[in-house]
Amino acid sequence: MTAHTQSAARSPAPILVAGLGVVIFAICLTQTPETAAVGALALAAAFLVALAQTSRDILSWPNAIACLVLIIWLIPIKLYRLPVSLPFNLEVYRIAVLLLVVAFLIGIFLGLLPFSTAGHGWALLALAGVAITSQMINWAELSPPGEPAAALKAVSYFISFVVIFLLITAAISKLDDARRLISVLVVGGTVVAAAALYESWTGTNVFDSLDTWVPGLVK
Repeated sequence: MTAHTQSAARSPAPILVAGLGVVIFAICLTQTPETAAVGALALAAAFLVALAQTSRDILSWPNAIACLVLIIWLIPIKLYRLPVSLPFNLEVYRIAVLLLVVAFLIGIFLGLLPFSTAGHGWALLALAGVAITSQMINWAELSPPGEPAAALKAVSYFISFVVIFLLITAAISKLDDARRLISVLVVGGTVVAAAALYESWTGTNVFDSLDTWVPGLVK
């Protein structure tokens, strides 16, 4: 057994991932049958990842960012959600972003990740400041009757992009990791482009049928 394999085997990550799968499954069991199916799928995926992690270090930040990129590319935003009753649509990318942000904050707190703005700290601060200030000044105009949280939702969506930028600048610190991430971007774009060509030839959008292929996705 190599030192790399021994390190992966000693890591607490497999136990944490498996435990997270159990928690998600337990929560989903309290919901609808469709949600329980999603929980079962999450549990199976968690155990598979945990098993793979014991022999190979796959739970890395570059891999996590790559998964987020593929989710955004391949699961249309605002079209699919998980069958969970919440005040908002629980989409796959939102879960991925939430998990990554929580892990990012824990990593920063424990000193496992550097906090980096890639030299754009003042620009990010200015963008966020202008967005929040304009929100406060124009609250009445930006919030139509019956939708008081519409503007707040929009600005929070923008802030999430800033947070993801900070996450990527902290997680992708090596040139090889950046190249792999670019490769994932290209692969995802290629798949979407191929699907667009297929739609132009047949009139069928393959992404409109993801809910029939992927268990747990609903429109």
